[in-house]
Order: sequence, then structure tokens, then C-alpha cells
Amino acid sequence: MNSFLFIRYFLSGTAGAVTNLILLYLLADIAHFYYLTAATLAYLSGIIIGFSFQKFWTFRGAHWGTLPRQFIFYGAVSTANLFLNIALLYLFVEHIHLWYIYAQAIAIVILNTASYLIHRHITFREHF
Repeated sequence: MNSFLFIRYFLSGTAGAVTNLILLYLLADIAHFYYLTAATLAYLSGIIIGFSFQKFWTFRGAHWGTLPRQFIFYGAVSTANLFLNIALLYLFVEHIHLWYIYAQAIAIVILNTASYLIHRHITFREHF
């Protein structure tokens, strides 16, 4: 495994996770959205930012011709992860009784680990 690639993915993911957690907190605690609604909005807001980081920095994809296919696949993976994220968040908050911010952080780690493998080997594969 290319350790620099993983480090770039980790840093990009960290930026996305921090953005997600800040938006989640602002929407849930400040704007008083229901925590699952806030989590959905926070997650969706990061899809374009996450794709941009992953394509152009993490995986160094300069080929604009592959952008539509990659964005569609990235969006499909992100949508699947959104549903898994909400399910994990609900499980951790309602059944394990974790604070929603901790629960979201755990869900992010779980889902981003799987996403790295998918994006490295499928979404952005022409760069390897």
C-alpha cells in the first residue's frame, strides 16, 4: 500500500469529518434540528468537497474526462454510506446511549475505512 496515498486520504477524510461534526453540532444544538436530520444535512454537504479532495489531491486525478463517471460512482458510494451512517448513528445513540457527536465520529471511522478501499480500487482505479 502506498503510505503517502493513505496519509492524503486520511487528511482529506479528517477535514471532511471535522466539517461534518461541526455542521452536525451547529444544526442539532444551535439550530435545533433533530439529530438524524442534522446528520443527513451535514453528510450531504460534504459530498462535493470530499469528491474534490479525493479526485484532485488524494488520488491525483487530473483527467477531466473521467470526472462524470467518477462523480456518479462516488455519489452512489456516498449515498449508500449516508444510509449506513444514519443506521449506525441511530443504533449508537438510541441503543448504546452514546452522545450523538461521539456516535457520529465512530460511524465516520467505520465507513471511511471501507470507502477508502472502494475508492482506491474502483472509483479512481485508472490512476494505479
